[in-house]
Amino acid sequence: MKRNMRNMSGFTLVELMIVVAIIGILAAIAIPNYQKYQARARQTEAKLALASIYTAEKSYAAEQATFSQCIRNIGYTPDNNKRYYASGFPAAIVGCGPAGGQSCLGYTWLTSGVAQTSCVAGDGTTYFINSLDGVTANTLLRVGTYTILVANLTGTPATTITQTTFIIYSAGCISSRCTSNATADKWYIDENKNLMNSQSGI
Repeated sequence: MKRNMRNMSGFTLVELMIVVAIIGILAAIAIPNYQKYQARARQTEAKLALASIYTAEKSYAAEQATFSQCIRNIGYTPDNNKRYYASGFPAAIVGCGPAGGQSCLGYTWLTSGVAQTSCVAGDGTTYFINSLDGVTANTLLRVGTYTILVANLTGTPATTITQTTFIIYSAGCISSRCTSNATADKWYIDENKNLMNSQSGI
């Protein structure tokens, strides 16, 4: 019996501590890289949203001779209700219409160039807000614990629209770096399909 107990093998405490240390080092390297990869994958959402809005705007302008803030009414809606980015125009803008100089909240027009039918600036019409955690307030974009005012998402370049031009944004918190509007990931597209990442949130 004594001989059998002496022959039993196992790990010493030092060996176990070395293994735990190696696992910790590997995790410290792998987890941040995984989070960056995950954030880059989330950026695809912004690019797809802006490409869809661009297509809707160009198709609408071909028929109406003007762009419009009413992105839902002219054909754009997000694919689902769970999003990392808010996309759209955050405030009412003037300068649209077939004759120019009218509210950009119009989407059908009289022959005089005045809006016949208009939308109301807000969530679900001129912009779409993230709803991952059930936030419904029109002024908030929230992912996890991060909250950003939609009105502050314009940044540089400014989100604008006229009869013949537009710059539209898509912005959101996609990584642990995002703690305020200043560290959000911000994308823009214009009427010439120039895609800009003015501020990387990765």
